[in-house]
Amino acid sequence: VDWNNNGSWADAGDQIFTDYLVPSGSYFSPEILSVMIPCDAAVGGLVNARFRFSTATGLSYTGAAADGEVEDYQITLVDDNISPVITCPSDITVSSTSGLCEASITIPDATYSDNCIGGYIQNNINIGGADASDDYNVGITTVTYTAYDAEGNSDICSITITVNDIED
Repeated sequence: VDWNNNGSWADAGDQIFTDYLVPSGSYFSPEILSVMIPCDAAVGGLVNARFRFSTATGLSYTGAAADGEVEDYQITLVDDNISPVITCPSDITVSSTSGLCEASITIPDATYSDNCIGGYIQNNINIGGADASDDYNVGITTVTYTAYDAEGNSDICSITITVNDIED
């Protein structure tokens, strides 16, 4: 697929299937091929998709093949307005480290899924991305994670870190 609509199928990522075996009889029950669309793809207009069907393997987007056919299609890519979905780790309650008013806490990473390739997670504690592990003072701290996709769509979740003082 010519994702960036520059007239070439030679760009990185343009070839999305290689040597894919289409099951026998698919002519009457079409095969569904799923692919992630890069978030920097040309959206809002027509882009070209080329399919080469052959018993030969290792084919490029151009060149000869002993058999088969080449089919070109125009497809429309729509803008990504779907936010990623973030999943937070569970709330954590611990006791402070003896002689200190804090605890060093290892927190499992937050995770996210998205309909598009690319993105990242940030947290409000240490700007450490999905990992908010750090030293936490006695008391209650809210850790807020934000997942961003490549188009700037976002989702937020939060957890509570409670550090109880074991000394009076």
